[in-house]
Amino acid sequence: METRKKYLILSVLFLANILAVIGWWYFFQEINREKEKITAARFESEKINIKINNVKNLVNLLKSFEKEQNLISGTFIGEKNLVVFIEELEKIALMSNVELAVMNASLPRKDEISGPTFRISLQGEFEEVYRFSDLLTNAPYQILLEKFSLRRVSVKKDGERPWQADLEITVLSYNFKI
Repeated sequence: METRKKYLILSVLFLANILAVIGWWYFFQEINREKEKITAARFESEKINIKINNVKNLVNLLKSFEKEQNLISGTFIGEKNLVVFIEELEKIALMSNVELAVMNASLPRKDEISGPTFRISLQGEFEEVYRFSDLLTNAPYQILLEKFSLRRVSVKKDGERPWQADLEITVLSYNFKI
C-alpha cells in the first residue's frame, strides 16, 4: 500500500509539474504577446515622432521663407490695398520734389486681365519729373507706362514749377484675389 501511496504522490507531483510547466509556458507566451504589442506601440510612436519632427521642420522652413513671401506679396496689389499704391506714388513724389495729382483711377473690368489704370499729373523741374518717372519704374510694383507727355508750361521763375507731365500707368502686378 505504501508503494501505491508513493505512486499516487508521484502521479500528483508529476501532474502538478506538468501543470506548472503548462502554466509557465502560458505565462511566457503572454509575455511574448505583450512584448510584440510594446514593440508595435514603440514603432507607431516612432512613426508619430518622425511625423511630428517633419511637421516642425516644415513649419521652420515656411517661417524661413516668410520674409521672401512678404516681399513677393508686397509687390502685388488688389482692390483692398490700392490706397497703399497711391501712398507709394505720393512718397515717390515727395522724394523727387514734384507736385502730384491723381486725376483718375479706374479698376479693371472683370473680363480684363490687366490691372487698374491711373492718370496722374506732375509739376516740377525737368530733373524732378524725370526722377519721379525713374523712381516709379524702380518701385516694387510692375507697371506699364501707357502714356507719358511732358511739356513746358512756363518760364522758370522763383517758386514756379515750369514742367508738367501727364502719365497714364497700368499696374500689371495686380492680384484680383487680394
